[in-house]
Amino acid sequence: MLIKRSVFKDALHIISACLKAMFQLLRGRWAIRKMRRPVVAIFGGKGAPLEGAYARQAYDIAAACVAAGASVLTGGGPGLMEAANCGALDKAQQLGIKECCALGVRIAAVDEEFNSKCTYPVVKVTDFFARKWLLIDYSDAIIVYPGGIGTADELFHVLNLIKTKKMSAIPLILVDTQYWKPMMEWYHNHAYASGFIKPDAKDLLRVADATDHIMEYLRLKSR
Repeated sequence: MLIKRSVFKDALHIISACLKAMFQLLRGRWAIRKMRRPVVAIFGGKGAPLEGAYARQAYDIAAACVAAGASVLTGGGPGLMEAANCGALDKAQQLGIKECCALGVRIAAVDEEFNSKCTYPVVKVTDFFARKWLLIDYSDAIIVYPGGIGTADELFHVLNLIKTKKMSAIPLILVDTQYWKPMMEWYHNHAYASGFIKPDAKDLLRVADATDHIMEYLRLKSR
C-alpha cells in the first residue's frame, strides 16, 4: 500500500511539473514570437560591471543588431545581459521601432531584487530548463561573452544540440580571443585531435574581438 501511494505521488508530481513547464514555455513562446526576426541571443556573466569593457561592447553589439534589423534575447539578469538589453532598447527607441527588439528570460527567485536601468519586457520562468529552451530554440544566432558556469552550460548545450542534429547549425560567436583561448585549445588540440569531436563539429565556433568582426560573422544585413 505504501509503495502504491508513493508511485501515485510521484506520478502527480511528474504531471504537475510537466504542466507547469508547458505553461511557462507557451507563455515564453508567446512573448518571443512578438519579436522581430532574426533573433540574436547574447549570453554572458552577470558579474560584469556596466562600466566595464565587456558590457560597453555588449551594449554596442546589441544596438548594432537592432540597427541591422534583428532583436536581442538574453537571460534578463544584470551584467552583460542588462547591457545588451539596454543597448537594443535604446537603439530601437532612437530609430522609432515599435516592434519588440529586446527581451529577457529570467529565472523567478533569482535576481529578484535586480532592477535594470532600462525597462524592457521580461518573461519569468521557474526552471533553468525552460529558460535555456526559450533562449536557444528561437535564436537565429548566438553571441557568447565571457562568463562562468551558467554561460559555459548554455554554450555546451548549444554545441551538443547541433552535434546531435537536434538543431540546425547557427552562427555561434565567442567574444574575446584571450578569454576563450584555453577552451579553444582544448577543443581543437585535445578533444578534436583525440577523436572525441567529429570533423563536422570542428568549426562550429567562431572567436572574435572587434565589433565589426562579430557583426560580419552574424551575417546580418544593415537596414
